[in-house]
Amino acid sequence: MTTPDLRLLDSFKLSESVCQNFACELSKDERFFFVAESGLFIITQKANLNSQVAKYSCLKHYLKPTDFAVSENINIDLQSFMYELPRELFYETFGSTDLAPKVADLPAIPKIKQAQWSDVNMVDHAFCLLGVLTSFYSLEIYMKIRSENNIIEYKNVLNLSQNIIEQRRTNFVYSNRMPPIQKNNEFKKRVEICAPLVFQWSHCFSYGDYKCSVIFIGHFGGDISIWRVFSLRSAEKEARSEFILRYSTKLGNISALYWHQTKEYGGALCIGDKKGKISVLEIVGLDNQTCRIKNEVEFFSKEDVQVDKISIVSTDKYTFLVAIKQSYLLIFALNASGEVFDFVAYNVNNFYISGITHKDNVLKVCTFTGVLKELVLTVENNNKINILDYTIPVKYDFFGYRVSGYFESTNSILFIMILSPCMLINKKSFKQGDTTICVFSDTNIKPLKLLLDNATGSLRTFWDCLECLRLICVNEQRFPWLGLSSTLEIDSVTVLQLKTLRHIAKISETVFPLIKKVATYEIKPFILLHYLVQIKLIVQRVGNLLEKKSLGSHLTLFELRSIDLQVCFLKELVIGGFLAKAKAGMTFVKEISNILAIANEMEFPDMLQCQFCGEKLISCICLPPHPDSRCVFSMMPIFIAPSYICLMCNSLAHSDIEQYSSVPIICPYCDFPMEAVCLSDNIKKGIGNCATNDLDLIDEVRTKCYDDCVKDSDETIGDLCDNLDNNDILFNNVSDDEEGVKRKLEESELKTLYFKLNSVSITNKTERAHELDIINIA
Repeated sequence: MTTPDLRLLDSFKLSESVCQNFACELSKDERFFFVAESGLFIITQKANLNSQVAKYSCLKHYLKPTDFAVSENINIDLQSFMYELPRELFYETFGSTDLAPKVADLPAIPKIKQAQWSDVNMVDHAFCLLGVLTSFYSLEIYMKIRSENNIIEYKNVLNLSQNIIEQRRTNFVYSNRMPPIQKNNEFKKRVEICAPLVFQWSHCFSYGDYKCSVIFIGHFGGDISIWRVFSLRSAEKEARSEFILRYSTKLGNISALYWHQTKEYGGALCIGDKKGKISVLEIVGLDNQTCRIKNEVEFFSKEDVQVDKISIVSTDKYTFLVAIKQSYLLIFALNASGEVFDFVAYNVNNFYISGITHKDNVLKVCTFTGVLKELVLTVENNNKINILDYTIPVKYDFFGYRVSGYFESTNSILFIMILSPCMLINKKSFKQGDTTICVFSDTNIKPLKLLLDNATGSLRTFWDCLECLRLICVNEQRFPWLGLSSTLEIDSVTVLQLKTLRHIAKISETVFPLIKKVATYEIKPFILLHYLVQIKLIVQRVGNLLEKKSLGSHLTLFELRSIDLQVCFLKELVIGGFLAKAKAGMTFVKEISNILAIANEMEFPDMLQCQFCGEKLISCICLPPHPDSRCVFSMMPIFIAPSYICLMCNSLAHSDIEQYSSVPIICPYCDFPMEAVCLSDNIKKGIGNCATNDLDLIDEVRTKCYDDCVKDSDETIGDLCDNLDNNDILFNNVSDDEEGVKRKLEESELKTLYFKLNSVSITNKTERAHELDIINIA
């Protein structure tokens, strides 16, 4: 195993300080947050392959928590008896911002105590919810939404603290006639039985006809409450929750929780408290109305210092429970039966631990002094824990900063550290309060090799490699394909490899202007690879629809028009000699031939006319042409607003695609789940009105062609059709109105040309050399 060697790729600053350790976390849908003093910064990792700037590409959002306070919603008004309390009780109650946040003239500002991402599939079957716990004991659930204006915000869809209060209201004692001291005690008791101290998401699972996840909530006195939260769609305004169970543990005030799934509907809930004790609950039956706690096992009963964080490291034979207390790691080794057979307390010797990640049996631990260590956990003689530790070199000067958290990307190629200033230095560039986000790369891992060795069948989890490759190439001013095999045959690669080459070609063209001397260029142009990917995707989509038709299923109007448009696009590539230019092999020729042979025997309904110009749609762009929006799956026009958009490449999807595609909607180029666009009521009304109108009844063509269409030609439509029959032209953009053309083209002649294009086959005879090459390419 090679120890990582970290080199700084980029750093950027945000305007607030970090207020705690373990301040950041990476989600499974490529987002991360870090907890600032008065809010939460949420950063979405977005690979920008078009950027020539060596800056880490991401989108930044700021989430400010609500001022909801548990103490103000438990039906006791502090101000009604505050001056009747003894001085000691008065100071004790009103000096605590979590108990009396708004009593003073200067109300306290809510701080974020904890945040955590849920499992994926909680939003649109592809994305995570975000749980946020404030210093006022408000546990809130947020969902990311995207408007039709491409504005992103985080919407509060559930306040679990409010639900906890309602569920515990039957335990409140009538207090209106109590004396002040008793009323104050009842007030504190209500806060204690309701207030969340820490929370933990479970995995996502099926519950009846729904997807859901469980939230475990730690309270004062060692109580654990369990709530079920249901998944939702982006268009929904609120999330739904159900109370499952409340359990009193043998611990005190809970400070750390960790869920370890062991069964489909069960697992182990690891618990630590503020006195340093550790227990594990075995929970089963999460798919039942009420789950069951089979057992509580005490792992550590000695009282010392607070448990800061708990994690589980699993291998094939053993499981390690790791608890963090300041600079110590308490490591418990468990066998297959769940019995503890060894225990080790490991001191990192570098002050507090502020971040931890693990894969398999390898732990990476970061301290707030900037020291990053790698610990390899093994078992000797089946009864003794062995720890091999290495210090990971980090090429960065941490003087004047403390590291408040760190994480690594999916493929462990990018490491991100959250730095906040801890010393006042007399420098104008140093501002007290700034947080620095540092992005490091592991120089021992080659991103191109990871991309080419990808065996997952998808690019979904490899965008960290693409972004790392871009940053390295921009910094070093070199091409990304160095090391790519020169014997790679396009005709024999998979669709995944073709998409990977497409992205590498885009990076190559991005860095091309930065390279002073270009000796060779050993990758196909991006546009050629883009069209080759499109051919593969169209062949797959149209083939599936044609197979569906052959099995006797009825194809809808949307599906038939989609086939028509995509087949026309293939014919344009054939007429234009694209296959010869791309040096595609017989595999491409045969696949296109099969599709065209079947499509030419089919009858298609009249194609839609463009809502903006009135031209009939016969391609992937509108003729004459003009820019328009098309669905990335069907090439059907999107007239008002798309229903889905890809975060990575901004591809759009039509609303009707939901009926013909599995959920979630996956971008065909990026393999990344597309985000649903939340439309306003006015836009929905406009789409409804548009749907009630027959777009096929557009009689008037309202726009003119561009000057490069048929302006300089004396040919009539009849001549153009004859030339198309004889393959004497490559491509024609035809409009019925052109400045400089004296005669207005008749609608019947346009239809004739449309049907001529429909009959094009890849086996048409031709006298052009490049077309002969296509036919004889074998």
